[in-house]
Amino acid sequence: MNWANILKKDETNYGQIVKPFRQWARECRAKGETIGTSSGDTLRQMLLNHVTKQRPGVSGARTNAYAAIRKLEQLTRNASKISEANYKTIIALIPYLEGLEKDKDSNPANIKFTTHRSVKKGKGRGKTIMRGHWRTNRYNKNKTAMDEYAISPVADDWYVEGTRSGDAPLFQAMPPLWQALFATPEKNSSSPVVKVGLLHILKEYKKEVEK
Repeated sequence: MNWANILKKDETNYGQIVKPFRQWARECRAKGETIGTSSGDTLRQMLLNHVTKQRPGVSGARTNAYAAIRKLEQLTRNASKISEANYKTIIALIPYLEGLEKDKDSNPANIKFTTHRSVKKGKGRGKTIMRGHWRTNRYNKNKTAMDEYAISPVADDWYVEGTRSGDAPLFQAMPPLWQALFATPEKNSSSPVVKVGLLHILKEYKKEVEK
């Protein structure tokens, strides 16, 4: 009988996911100007709504993090009650989130918006595709030129713009929705709302438990 392995198993701290997840959850309470929206929804609510409430003109089967977030909220209520079975359920979310990250139609970095390329004599001309976030410098400039309203543009790396003749690049924008899911210490916006994303938290949790 290998007592060392038995003792190691008994000492495993499955509850260590709770602290980083709760920190993440606190950061996801951000709303309004902090995340570049005019609605009252928090970042958490936007994550739950992502692709479940389709934007007009968007169709097709896509995935989101709704089930993963709700499951983690349920399992992390009490660190002392997280069992090995719970641990296995939690780390099973890793490949699901990895698939969402690779899915060009579901990754929040690729959310598509359009705005006028320019404004002349109060009328919009042409179209520019943007991905990640809609509150771009160009959008603000256009609305101001059309005497509609002005907004505060978000950080430059929260969105990417397409060329005159083409689409905007995929998987490059880092808006808050993307940050909340996929940001890492090595890759994040220069103006982060969330320090590290859910996928990174789960991967680090798995590493720590398996030490």
